[in-house]
Amino acid sequence: MKAKVAELERELAEARRARDVHERDAGETITILERDLATFQARICQLSDDKEKLSSEAETLRASLIDASEAKIKYKDAFESMVAASPEPALAPKQSGGKGSVSRKPAAGAAASAVAPGRPPKQLLLLLALGCVATVLLLTWALHSTGRLCPTLECPPCAQSARKGDCATVEALVSQCRGREAALGKKLADAEGARSACIASRDACEAARSASEAIDLEARRETTSCKVQMNEAEERAERQER
Repeated sequence: MKAKVAELERELAEARRARDVHERDAGETITILERDLATFQARICQLSDDKEKLSSEAETLRASLIDASEAKIKYKDAFESMVAASPEPALAPKQSGGKGSVSRKPAAGAAASAVAPGRPPKQLLLLLALGCVATVLLLTWALHSTGRLCPTLECPPCAQSARKGDCATVEALVSQCRGREAALGKKLADAEGARSACIASRDACEAARSASEAIDLEARRETTSCKVQMNEAEERAERQER
């Protein structure tokens, strides 16, 4: 019986040592998992902030694209309105008739000057108006040909052979905005992937922690069972001695 008690005591000591080892390993594992979990949670918070920042920048770029599109439409409408409002260059009236009609115009001019002295004749006013219209049309054509007056993103053929001016600037701005939007979209997708990976790692840490707690609980149960067996063995030994 003493041998049996000694064997049970030896088994109990081994169970206690195993329990201590399990408790130590479980404590270290839980500490590591808690530290990793805190790191992952901080990383998730940082990725969430980055996601919000990238979303804000993407919204800003979308607003810039909308403004550029509205400016394009406005410039196009202004150009079409200007083209529609530009009068055709009037041709000089032809003189009809023979010498009789030619000889009547100085008389009419003399009569007009005699009636209203100090006022310019109507023909001079007409010539001045035609000159102003021709000058405006010439300046408009010159601006279009040099590319300085280019209201749409697609410059007209008159400006394709020269520099595009404002059209090239707006087009470059739109291309830059689209490029930045694509880059931000890629960064946002990468941030989402990293966030998903962090969440998966956190779930794995939680599962490992649960497994460690289960091992610790099993070790405690084994220790309790060994204690019960030892107590029963001691009671049997005492009864036999009596």
